[in-house]
Amino acid sequence: MSKLDLKDRKILFELDYNSRQPNSIIAKKTGLSKQAVGFRIKRIMKEELITSFYSIIDISKLGFTANKNYIRLQNMDKKTEEAMIKYFKENGDTVWAASCDGRFDIIVSFWAKNMAYLTNVLLDFQKRFGEYILERQLATIIYGEYFVRDYLIDSKPSEYRKSFFKATSEEANIDEKDWKILL
Repeated sequence: MSKLDLKDRKILFELDYNSRQPNSIIAKKTGLSKQAVGFRIKRIMKEELITSFYSIIDISKLGFTANKNYIRLQNMDKKTEEAMIKYFKENGDTVWAASCDGRFDIIVSFWAKNMAYLTNVLLDFQKRFGEYILERQLATIIYGEYFVRDYLIDSKPSEYRKSFFKATSEEANIDEKDWKILL
């Protein structure tokens, strides 16, 4: 396990806020040189504490809603479990999936443009794996927040750093090139 000092945690904090900001800006905020920031980021990535950088998108502006499916399984064998995982990975409508303890075994999130589309996605899933589903509950996310990692620098949550998505928003005007960039 890597040992992170306060400067490393400040760098992670700044990358969490905006991973596209230049090292020179992060350097000013952390009291390091831009070369030291670059070195530390490379070390942190080499140690795989950072595995990737990603954008947080307000999916409602693209016309989507997020739908969480809480699934309780039954009579699942290893082969079927692997097939289900493959299905989630290859299905273009799956945003993320996680196995969990408690009442439900899997939580999977699908994005959908409308309820008819979501119904078709769920019917396809049911058709493939229905005999292994004991219970399924669906929740459409009306409003969701991505929480920032203020704990990295022992700070109270910052109001200005909130990012969110919601089910109701005015759609952005996205052309074909924009879609290719987003996908």
